[in-house]
Amino acid sequence: MRTRLQVARPIVIEMLMVLLILTLSSLDAVGFYLNLAVLLYDQPQIFAAVIVAGCSVSAVVLPFVFGLALVRRRMAGGVGGLPTMIATGTGWALLACVAAYVRVTFTTLDSAGGALAGSASTNTHGPGLLAILMLIVYLTTGVVAWRHACDLQHRWLIRDQQRAYQLAAGQAEAHLPGGAP
Repeated sequence: MRTRLQVARPIVIEMLMVLLILTLSSLDAVGFYLNLAVLLYDQPQIFAAVIVAGCSVSAVVLPFVFGLALVRRRMAGGVGGLPTMIATGTGWALLACVAAYVRVTFTTLDSAGGALAGSASTNTHGPGLLAILMLIVYLTTGVVAWRHACDLQHRWLIRDQQRAYQLAAGQAEAHLPGGAP
């Protein structure tokens, strides 16, 4: 019999993982929006917001699907799932390259290294450091989403195996002499 802590612990871990993914994705989205707003200054803000939302969702979903495919491939003895892994891994890497390019090329910093006019920032590191920091956030978001998918898939497999074992044990008991008819 499982204790309340054993039942609650996976739920708490699940909630913390989702919260971490949402937080990292939100940080990445805000940073990307600020850069994209410079690139699309003559377009409505909703246009940049839609692009950022799509990229942010893709940045989480692609590594998550990659993780699911990886676990399924492992469980199948290294067979299948490779096209999914290649497609999602490549898409995620390309999205990272495009985001890094936009962050380095179109920044809210002016060419002298200071902030845009009207801002009190004294940032002298330029767009490169910001792009590297945001790339780290992007990569961390992807790794956490990938790992979460692997853990989730593993738990699903264990649950399915336990159900199959219980079903087989129930059927075996029914066929034993003196067992229930």
